[in-house]
Amino acid sequence: TYDLCLKLHEGAALSSSALREENRVSMYANDITINAIFEDSLLAEYLLIRSLSASGQYQQSIARGLAVLRQLKIDIPATPSPEVVMLTMKQTEKEASIYNFSQISDCQRRVDSKTRNILKLVDAISTACYQIGSPFLPLVAC
Repeated sequence: TYDLCLKLHEGAALSSSALREENRVSMYANDITINAIFEDSLLAEYLLIRSLSASGQYQQSIARGLAVLRQLKIDIPATPSPEVVMLTMKQTEKEASIYNFSQISDCQRRVDSKTRNILKLVDAISTACYQIGSPFLPLVAC
């Protein structure tokens, strides 16, 4: 019954999102985040973050997204400094440079649902950061 309830709520939240019914998205997605295992709630978190952004609540969207990333053990400082941003960008460049283009593009086809939902989260947070010129944008993008 857990899986069925989760899928029904996800479907309702996704449908509400497609219809731009942000209040319903929040209702269904919040039910998931309250009652589901954290890793099962990543799609709901993504929908909530998008819903907040669609309502113009970019700061809340970013704050919620950063909280989720921190729960995933992704180290994001409370206040990004230029030094931290540069260090993160250099580290990302170093790690990314060991792959060629075909390795990176092939990787996108073989991701599990958890990774896919994390990538969706990062995309939604990045979009909110871009909208208001948040100093977290380079950190989230890296």
